[in-house]
Amino acid sequence: MADSDDLNAALSGDKDLAGRDLRGANLSGRDLRNADFTKARMNDVNLDGANLSGAILSGASLFGASARRSILIDATLFATIFQSTDFSESVCRGARFEACAFGDESIFSGADLRGASIEYCSVQEGARFEGSVVDGTTRFENTEIVRKLAADATFRYYKVERGKLVRRDDTESNTIVDVDSSRTLASLAAQEVLRELEKLRPSDEWSPPVSAGLGHNNPPEPTPVNREEIAEIITAVTEIGSAVKSVSPSLAQIEKNIETVERSANKIAAWVARKADLASDEFAKQLGKTLADGRLLLAAWLAASGKLTTLIEAVGRISW
Repeated sequence: MADSDDLNAALSGDKDLAGRDLRGANLSGRDLRNADFTKARMNDVNLDGANLSGAILSGASLFGASARRSILIDATLFATIFQSTDFSESVCRGARFEACAFGDESIFSGADLRGASIEYCSVQEGARFEGSVVDGTTRFENTEIVRKLAADATFRYYKVERGKLVRRDDTESNTIVDVDSSRTLASLAAQEVLRELEKLRPSDEWSPPVSAGLGHNNPPEPTPVNREEIAEIITAVTEIGSAVKSVSPSLAQIEKNIETVERSANKIAAWVARKADLASDEFAKQLGKTLADGRLLLAAWLAASGKLTTLIEAVGRISW
């Protein structure tokens, strides 16, 4: 169990949490930005939906920790061991994972790893990165990995040499994805989007954004898109998934569906950005939800936006 003084420090907003005993603590939905957890004992801690942007978790013990849909933008994790940890659908843009060990059941499925650095790490066979959002800015240099895991689309910009991930050069990057594999990646991306959309609960109505702050006269938009628009997105993504498997698809229809997906991705991302700029506790309050629920809501829509963008990129790599 967590030390009572250490737990109170974390709950009160203390940023100096290095070496603290937070085992089993419930920190879900907490604002932990820029907190220093260096070598903290955090086994079985609940960080679901927590905002850990800029936080330092170097050397922290995270066995059994749960940080689903947490936000780790620009966080620093050096020599951290992940074992039976769940960081699925977390937003790790710009995070630095260096000399870390991703052990059995360390789950980063669906995590947004764009701009993240996962270098000189060890990814063991039980680790899970399927469905992660990556692009050319995600770095896995010199990370040890078994070849079977390296075949996942998450590591498509890398090859395995002597058991380590090595960045493909420009020539290889342009040739490794043939017609069949590029279509497979796009099909998988479409499936990931549909799974992500199933988790969302869009409202019936949608109000345009207001320039003024939050208040009784200016309630926040319940969700970035309403149910009708979600239905349109699902239709577009489903048709894209079918088109990439077709021998003679309609390029005009594909272009129309991509425009729908791109417009929706941008709209969702803009909505999330507006909410992040506002007081998140006030935002959650006006939704009639807890702070943790409010942040989980933001993370869910951000994950959906990321997967829509990944689908667009995947379709763009196909040579029709």
